[in-house]
Order: sequence, then structure tokens, then C-alpha cells
Amino acid sequence: MKKTLLILFILTLMGFFSSASALALIIGFSPSSQTINQGGTALVDITATFESTSEIVSAYDFDVSYDSSILTATSVIFGTMLGNETLFEASTDFNLLPGVIDLAEVSFLADADLASLQGAGPITLATLSFSGDNFGMSSLMFINYGSGGNDVKGASNIQYGSPTLNGGSITVAPVPIPAACWLLGSGLMGLVGLRRNFQK
Repeated sequence: MKKTLLILFILTLMGFFSSASALALIIGFSPSSQTINQGGTALVDITATFESTSEIVSAYDFDVSYDSSILTATSVIFGTMLGNETLFEASTDFNLLPGVIDLAEVSFLADADLASLQGAGPITLATLSFSGDNFGMSSLMFINYGSGGNDVKGASNIQYGSPTLNGGSITVAPVPIPAACWLLGSGLMGLVGLRRNFQK
């Protein structure tokens, strides 16, 4: 009898953990690509899309890589989908390093409250801000997932084993020269030409 109960208990645990690892989640950037002028600002949301209405995000820790020769990370603004930090419903932290943004958030809300707050998704976890310093295209990628504490947790604080991590990009373009400058330049060239004609 004890052996049968032990086997049933182990099978129940295996079913619980296998269903937890089967949870599906897509983490990505919105917009996935954008173009800004040199000196401009790019805002990019980190979003979570659920593949089941029973899923939630209760905590996350990400490293986002970017090309620091093209962009500078300027800020991280956390969303309210894990609770309001000013009401002590969540705790956030971030670190802006050259080429990497390290950001994390953990919710203190019950799973039922998070499910009500997040609904069926998609939800915005945080918004990243970048300044465009030099011309070129910078990829945005989630790196180091599954190591160093980088992960996403769902209900009962169970880690999503292999969420889909979609990358993004930001292109910094040269500032276009206004049409008035072209007209002014053309006028000056015309005056130079007239002056040469008069000198002859």
C-alpha cells in the first residue's frame, strides 16, 4: 500500500512539473524594429504574450544586449502588470551597462491577483529608452537566459523552461538636411556662377 501511494505521489509530481515546463510564453520587443534620426530617442517595450489564458508572469530577470557603438541605453520604465511598486506590490531593479541592460522585477501579489491584472495578455513588462548616437543598425537580443538568475517565472513561482525569445533592432539614420538648406545652397552656387561671369 505504501509503495502504491509513493508511486502515485511521484507520478503526480512528474505530471505537475511536466505541465509546468510545457507552459508556453513569448517574450519580445515592440516595435520589433524602428528607425530614428541621429540624436533621437527610441522607446522599446518588452512584451510577454501568453499561449494559454491560465498563464501569468510573476517575476523576470533579463539581460538585453545592444550595440553600444550605435546606441546608449538611457532608462528603464517598469510597467504595472506585476503590481505597483509604490504600493509595495512589486520590486524592481536595473543596471545600464555599455552594451547590456540588466533588468528584473518580482511581484508580491497572489497568483489570482496577477491573473486578474494581466488577463489574457499580451502585457508590457518594461519600456527601454535609447539615444541614437551613431549611424547604423543595432540588434536587440535577450542573452544569458537560464544562467545567472536570468529567467521568467509564472504561477507558483515556477520557471518557464524555454520561452520563445524574439529579438529586435533599432536603426539610427543620418539627420536629413532640410529642403531650405538645399535651396540656400543652390542659390549660393548660382551667385558664385554669376560672379564668375561678371569677372570675365
